[in-house]
Amino acid sequence: QQRVGSTRSGVDALQSAMERLFGYPATAEAWEEDLLPARMEPYYSSWLDSLLAESELMWAGCGSQKVVFTLEGDRELLVDGDEAPGG
Repeated sequence: QQRVGSTRSGVDALQSAMERLFGYPATAEAWEEDLLPARMEPYYSSWLDSLLAESELMWAGCGSQKVVFTLEGDRELLVDGDEAPGG
C-alpha cells in the first residue's frame, strides 16, 4: 500500500506517494532522504518543489523541527491555528 521500493518515478508518482503520507510528521531530512526515496526510484527534490508550486499541496510545521504535508483545503484538519503554514 505504501509502495516502498517502487520503481515508479516522476511528479505523478511523487503525488501518489505524498497522498499516502498526508498528515505524517517527520523532519525535512527524513522526507528528502528516507520517506520519499523509498517510494520511488529515482527521487529528485525538484519534483517536490514543482508539486508544491503547481498543486494544492502544502507543508506545515508540526512540533519540534517536523513538517506534515496536506492539501490546502485540509489544512485545518492537521494543523493547530498557531502553526505557520508553508509551501
